[in-house]
Amino acid sequence: MEEPVNVFFSYSHKDERLRDRLAVHLSMLQQQKVIKSWHDRKISAGTEWAQAIDDNLDAADIILLLISADFLASSYCYEIEMQRAIARHEAGDARVIPIILKPVDWSGAPFGKLQAFPKNAKAVTTWSNRDEAFTNVAQGIRQAAQEMSEVLRQRRTVEPLPETHSDPSPDSISDPSPDSISEPPQANQAERNEVSYENPEGSMGIDSGFYIHSPYEERCYEEIKKEGALIRIKSPRNMGKSSLMVRVLAQAKQLGYRTVTLNLDLANQKLFDDLDKYMQWFCASVGKQLGVRVKVEDDWDEIFGANDNSTDYFEKHLLEGAEQPLVVAIDNFDRVFKYPDLETDFCGLLRGWHERS
Repeated sequence: MEEPVNVFFSYSHKDERLRDRLAVHLSMLQQQKVIKSWHDRKISAGTEWAQAIDDNLDAADIILLLISADFLASSYCYEIEMQRAIARHEAGDARVIPIILKPVDWSGAPFGKLQAFPKNAKAVTTWSNRDEAFTNVAQGIRQAAQEMSEVLRQRRTVEPLPETHSDPSPDSISDPSPDSISEPPQANQAERNEVSYENPEGSMGIDSGFYIHSPYEERCYEEIKKEGALIRIKSPRNMGKSSLMVRVLAQAKQLGYRTVTLNLDLANQKLFDDLDKYMQWFCASVGKQLGVRVKVEDDWDEIFGANDNSTDYFEKHLLEGAEQPLVVAIDNFDRVFKYPDLETDFCGLLRGWHERS
C-alpha cells in the first residue's frame, strides 16, 4: 500500500480561518490516505516550535503556500518558509503549490513561475462561491499528490547495487591444486544476450530493459493524436522525462508524423537575453531539422513582434502544404523559466498555438 504524501501548510495566522476551510475540503484526501497534512497548530505543548516547523517542512512532499498580503508581509513566511520551500522545489525534493487566498500583487515573487490555484490564480475570496474555489484547489492538490506519489514510488524502486566482491587478504590466497580446478560454467548465448549495461545518464533507449514505464505514458500517446496537442512532462531531475519524450516521439513517427527535437541546454546563453534572437533560433532550428533552408531574418518584420513573426514562419515554411502533422519536442524546457520576459512570450506563443488549433 502506498504511503500518504506529506503536505505542509505555510500560511499567515491571520488567514487561519481560510486555512481551516481548505483543510475541510482536503479531508477526503486524508481519509483515502492520499495525503497526510501538517501545520504549526499541530505543535504540541513544550515542543520547540521553530525546530518542529523546520523538521516538517524538510519532510514535506508537497508544500502549500497560502498567499495573501499578510503572508507576503510576514518575514517568517516569506523569508524563511517560502525560501526553503522554493529551494526544495528546485532541487526536486518537493512540489510547491501557491494557493491565492486573497487579492494581492504577487508579480515577481519567487513562486510566480509555478502553477497557482484556484483556476486562473483567481483569489479564493473573490469567488461568488468559495466552496467551489476550494474544490478546485483540492482537485489540483489531489492530482499533484498522485503524481508525487508515483515519483516517490519510482525512487524507492531504485536501490543501490550491493558490493559483489572484495579484495582477498594475503592469507586467503593459495595455489589451487589440479583437482580443485574446474571449468567455469558456460552461459548460453541467450543468457549472455539478456544482460547489458547502460550509462545511467540521459534518456534510455526504446528497447532498454531499465526503463520504468510512466503511468502517464498511454495518456501521452492518446494526446499526441489530437490536433494542436500541447503536452508538458514535468518531474524532478533524473526521473525519466527525456526517456518518456523519446517514446512519445517514437509513437508519433509510427503515426507518420514529422518530428523535431530541440535541447535547450545546447542553446547559446546569449539567445536567452534577446527574445527576437531566441525566436529566430527556434524557427531556424526546427526548419533545419525538416530540411527547410530559409533565412529567418529575411521574413522577420520589425513592425510585428517575435511571436507574430514566428507564427508566420511556421505557417508559411513549415506547415503550409504539408500532409503530415509536425511534432516539436523541447527538452530541458525549464531553462526558459530563468528569463521572465522570454518565459512570458514563448510560453504564451505555445499556448496560443494550442488554443488556435
